[in-house]
Amino acid sequence: MQRKATFQFMYELNDFLQKKNRNQSITYVYKEAPSIKDAIEAIGIPHPEVAIILANNQSVSFDYKINNLDEIKVFPYYHKMDIQDIVSIKPLGKARFILDVHLGGLARYLRMAGFDVLYNNEDWGDKYIADRGGKEKRIVLTRDVGLLKRSSVVFGYYLRKKDSYEQFKEVTERYRLNAHFDPFTRCIRCNGAIEKVSKTEIIDKLEPGTIEEYNEFWQCIGCKQIYWKGSHYNRMLELMK
Repeated sequence: MQRKATFQFMYELNDFLQKKNRNQSITYVYKEAPSIKDAIEAIGIPHPEVAIILANNQSVSFDYKINNLDEIKVFPYYHKMDIQDIVSIKPLGKARFILDVHLGGLARYLRMAGFDVLYNNEDWGDKYIADRGGKEKRIVLTRDVGLLKRSSVVFGYYLRKKDSYEQFKEVTERYRLNAHFDPFTRCIRCNGAIEKVSKTEIIDKLEPGTIEEYNEFWQCIGCKQIYWKGSHYNRMLELMK
């Protein structure tokens, strides 16, 4: 016997719906009662984007089984509402991330700001990203809805912007990262920690002009990339401000 429930998706969750279905009630028809999580994803919304679900004005979890004629409202993480005590938008502590192959620019900005960001430009594949993100409690950032729908993803976000710097601002706002900025403590190239190093230790790796002009240097403990406060430093500092 066919049954049905009515869904209403709030605010930016409508980004995932076809234009004809946005900002209005959607009738969901089913035979065997699915979990509300499965129904939401079948309609098109990845579960990490969902903050609150109300079934007949009662808060329910993803495990809730839909009943005939349920009226369901689904809310996103809305940055103007303080809902941190209701449901967690990210793991406790300083946010850590894992990004898909198309987000190299965003990875550099986040590392520049001092965040632990896993990224590989050879494409790890959706399963690897989802599984590692879930296992290490990292936030999955992507523009691939299918990746966010994987069950192993616990924390994740679909980026609305396409420009890398705009994505950086988008992520900073969503996860309230400003208070956790620690610029120039992560290697932009490999994500390793950066430590101060004496000029004498790395002098054989420097160009003559750099040796003459600069005396303070930092080095990545992973890939051994060397950093100093050249003209690029001031530009990046302004960007962080």
